[in-house]
Amino acid sequence: GGVELTSEMRRELDAALRARLGAGAVAEEPKISAAARDTAELSRTALSPESARAIAEEAFGADGISGLVRRGILDFTAFAGMPAAMQDYAEKYGRDNPGREAVALTDHSNGRVYIITDRVRAADIPALVLHEIGVHYGLKKMLGPRDYARLLNEVKLMRAGSNTVVREAWTFVATHYGDLPESSDEFLSEVIARIGEDAASHKTP
Repeated sequence: GGVELTSEMRRELDAALRARLGAGAVAEEPKISAAARDTAELSRTALSPESARAIAEEAFGADGISGLVRRGILDFTAFAGMPAAMQDYAEKYGRDNPGREAVALTDHSNGRVYIITDRVRAADIPALVLHEIGVHYGLKKMLGPRDYARLLNEVKLMRAGSNTVVREAWTFVATHYGDLPESSDEFLSEVIARIGEDAASHKTP
């Protein structure tokens, strides 16, 4: 015969189930997410927030980047300059993922993206900004037509260089959107969208 549940046991099971469901619901909507790099890939020379922003402005246009900073969407900051909750999350991420460190964080409660400038190399700034902003925002709308055109050109340059993220996204779009000429803005827009999707899928809550 089966075990007969007393009313007290049922209440305890119900409470435990509700707690688990509640915890699951919270876990599905993390307030903070991280983009990470292997520890070996981290910068050994602390890049200042000002230098990191200047690199992003050179890549994507000063107006577009300034607009994102002014709206509170993008924040170039040293680790120590982040709010305490963000520092705590980054440190916990490092403890939970040996050999990996958070280099950018997104606070989903307000949509702000933090680029941790004293952890990233100068060469990584354009791709990191492209990832983080591309995930959450419509780049063309945010940057405006002139700087968006500049962004498309930057993506072409990244593909010609050694940026594996851009090259993989380019190959994916070429394979799945064969009707789009690779020289077209539509093709490049799909590449940017793919980069955003890849960034989202590699985030760790």
